[in-house]
Amino acid sequence: MALSMIEGAEKRGELKPGGRVVDYTGGSTGSSLAMVCATKGYHSYFVTSDAFAEEKLRTMMAFGAELEIFPSVNGMITAKLIDSMVERAKELSKEPYTFWTDQFNNTDNRKAYHKMAYEILMFWNQD
Repeated sequence: MALSMIEGAEKRGELKPGGRVVDYTGGSTGSSLAMVCATKGYHSYFVTSDAFAEEKLRTMMAFGAELEIFPSVNGMITAKLIDSMVERAKELSKEPYTFWTDQFNNTDNRKAYHKMAYEILMFWNQD
C-alpha cells in the first residue's frame, strides 16, 4: 500500500525526484512509507506522537524518516491529538516539493488492498 501510494503520486507527477513525503502516522504505515522512500530516494517526514509504540518510531527513523513527535497526555491517543497531527500534515503539504500521502483518503492505498485481495483469492483457488 505504501508503494502504491508513492508510485501513484509519481505517475501523476505529484512526487518528483528529491521530493519529500509527509503524513501523520502511528508507525505502521509510516514504517512502510519510510522504507519505500529510502529505496526511491525521497525524504520522509512524519507527524507522530509519543503515544505510539517506541519500536514503530525507531523503525521509521531506521529507514531515515524525520519525525515530528507530538506529546500526548499520559500516553493516550485522543481525537484532539489525531486532529492536531492531521492539521500539521496539511500545513507541511503546502511546502514546495512535498507530497502528502494522506493515507486514509488516498485512493492508491485502497487500490493496493484490492490487488492484494485478488492475489490471495487467486492463490487459494489454484487447483
